[in-house]
Amino acid sequence: MADLIPNHMHCSTCNKAIPYVDPKRADTSDRTCSPEHKMDLDELNKKRKRSMYTMYALMGLAVLVLILSSSGFFPR
Repeated sequence: MADLIPNHMHCSTCNKAIPYVDPKRADTSDRTCSPEHKMDLDELNKKRKRSMYTMYALMGLAVLVLILSSSGFFPR
């Protein structure tokens, strides 16, 4: 019979097996295997958040330009 694998999860940075923690209650230190990987994950999350805000700002600017151009704000 096959051995049962204990309940575990994987480090978000290096994919190493770590003890399971409920993801709803876990902070970033619980999802990584070391403090260095926690810092890497925090930095990656900051970059993702910054790029999402940039994308939303560019999309809002594009919508604003479309609205202004359809209302005749820009001369032909």
